[in-house]
Amino acid sequence: MASMPSTAGSSGRAGRDWASSAFVAGAAVAAAAVVAGSSEAHAFPGLASISVVDEMHSLPQLYSRQTVYDHLCELTATDYEMDDVMLQWRKARAAYELAMVAGTPAEKRQSLLREAYRIMKRCITLDRNNFEIHRWTGLIVVALAEFQTAAEQVNASFEASDEWRQAIEIEPSDAESQHLLGCWAYDQAAWSWWYRWYISAVYATPPDATWADARDSFAAAERIAPGAWKKNQLMLARTYEKLGESERAAQWAARALHGAIATPEDLKTHAAALELLKTLSPDRYQDAIDDGAQRALDDAEVPVPVEQRTDGFRGDPVPATVEGNTSAISRVRKLIE
Repeated sequence: MASMPSTAGSSGRAGRDWASSAFVAGAAVAAAAVVAGSSEAHAFPGLASISVVDEMHSLPQLYSRQTVYDHLCELTATDYEMDDVMLQWRKARAAYELAMVAGTPAEKRQSLLREAYRIMKRCITLDRNNFEIHRWTGLIVVALAEFQTAAEQVNASFEASDEWRQAIEIEPSDAESQHLLGCWAYDQAAWSWWYRWYISAVYATPPDATWADARDSFAAAERIAPGAWKKNQLMLARTYEKLGESERAAQWAARALHGAIATPEDLKTHAAALELLKTLSPDRYQDAIDDGAQRALDDAEVPVPVEQRTDGFRGDPVPATVEGNTSAISRVRKLIE
């Protein structure tokens, strides 16, 4: 996937890059403000810890994925926090994101993903109604498929889609899970005939998702958060192309060029949408060029994750918790103002 993700997978990561840094960071600021001004901050220190963790998660250009993971390992090592589901599932998310960093050795990646999966399954038994736990579990399942046999991968496909459906059932406005389910259906619809034949010989009821299923899920995500994610609009364009609706595909490819380029994923999506539009509709492509679509791509400046920096920057240290120091939260506020 990424970002489901991130798709996948983004997730894989996909999904995981759905909310903009500004949105997530803004939520962290709001949460921190509530916690800082409440006696609950002292009665339940985990509340403050969560606001800081979410801040770090949303700013990969400042905090390395290793730093986020190590911080959560420290938080969950204490008896007090050991059974805190809200921290535990975030630890699993951090393990997943660390595993997905480019260049991570396969053995380490597999170990981190297995740890993440084990934590998430336990979290589900403790809190079955948390849609974020289900969404991230699906992403982890997909990532783990890299280390599985063909038969196990089919089982993983069922499991991941079930997790995203549960997330949507719990929270119908979860656009990320709708997008991830669309990516899943898109992948299944693209299976070759011989692979479908192989799967049918092994499973009585193999996955049978269609291009129409993918379209419906991407469209649902767009209705929930219209124009919020360039990647979702690009996937709608690709799906309409598969359905033979070139005009609709061109419309969505053009729409994907309108949003701001704020992340590395946006940069890739913008370039892909421009290339797709060139194939689908030369006239619309020329209009997009005239409107500055290529210029926006050339001039884009996006934050680079710490792991991809080449200037020696290794990331900020863990920010102080809001009970003792609000400087970290203030930094986030400045970033989104």
